[in-house]
Amino acid sequence: MNDTKKIISIKDFISGALAGVSQTLIGQPFDIVKVRMQTSNQVGIGTFDIVKSIMKKEGIKGFYKGTVSPLIGNAFSISTLFGANEICKNSILKHKMKTSNTLNLELTTLEIHICGAIAGMCNAIWISPTELFRIKMQIQATGEPRYTGSIDCAVKTVKQFGLRGFFQGMNSTLVREGVGVSVYLGYYETRIKKLEKKYKSRQNIPKYLVLWNGSLSGLLYWFVIFPVDVVKSCIQSEAYPNKVYKTFLKTLLILYSQKGYKCFFNGIMPCLTRAPFVNAGVFLTYELSKNFLIHF
Repeated sequence: MNDTKKIISIKDFISGALAGVSQTLIGQPFDIVKVRMQTSNQVGIGTFDIVKSIMKKEGIKGFYKGTVSPLIGNAFSISTLFGANEICKNSILKHKMKTSNTLNLELTTLEIHICGAIAGMCNAIWISPTELFRIKMQIQATGEPRYTGSIDCAVKTVKQFGLRGFFQGMNSTLVREGVGVSVYLGYYETRIKKLEKKYKSRQNIPKYLVLWNGSLSGLLYWFVIFPVDVVKSCIQSEAYPNKVYKTFLKTLLILYSQKGYKCFFNGIMPCLTRAPFVNAGVFLTYELSKNFLIHF
């Protein structure tokens, strides 16, 4: 039993890594627009204003600034996300089997959401530094760039501030991922569990239903945590020694007092536009990869 669980976890890690690559390639252009809107000092700036500005000043390449960091980071982070989720699910089921006389056990909806929350917080450890470097790259619009790339940004951050520079905005990321992934994976896994009963196995579920539920999971994730993401982006976009946004709560209050509640939804349109496509791709890649690896 332990060997089987270990193999399944390894396959989930590999499938998650491939899903992370898919997430980055599909979502990066949308994400840079979101970050520019979240960190802009212009009140009421729109999605198309940002898009036109990037195209005019930076060209197509501008939409892929800072891609190296999330491409590597997302491969690890989504791998961690799905892998940790499976480990949590398997651990709970194993405990239930030890304390029950029946082998036909299922996770409750609450347990599924708890597994998602734990997986999200594990994911935050990977994703916080990579998002930090990506954001610092993305806010470099014009003029002499401080960083030539994501790796250069990481190296200069460590040289100047040590390892603490890596964890700027970590608390905000933990909040976002813990709450958001509980909803994200919780919804998806609950829906897939019901579809498994209808189609007799996970492999038999039609791929259009995987795409549909993946899309909805992504939309729910961003609806729930978008204001937290705005706070996180502001914290991570600051220059470390001269920080104004020192804590999550302080940043929340400063943003509200300076810009009002509307600022917590700056960038939500490109984010919600991106979410269905990116997350449909993530879950489809994950399911297809896992189905393929099962035969090896």
